[in-house]
Amino acid sequence: MSPVGEQLRVRCRKFPSLINCCSLDWFPNWPKEALIEVANKFIKDIEMPDEKIKAGLTEMCMQVSLDVTILCDKYAK
Repeated sequence: MSPVGEQLRVRCRKFPSLINCCSLDWFPNWPKEALIEVANKFIKDIEMPDEKIKAGLTEMCMQVSLDVTILCDKYAK
């Protein structure tokens, strides 16, 4: 639910539990090894002609996750 625009205010008035019954979950940053393991799990069944490609894809997934975290921190500041 985006906080941009009038819709958030309208929804909060219609559904007050969005304010008083919700909580935010903050998760710590994941280590690189864990991100690689998760990427490996999701792409293990994808057939590729070369294992180097699969390893590169795994590395790219890990790097994208790290880059998004860094950019989110910059945006928040």
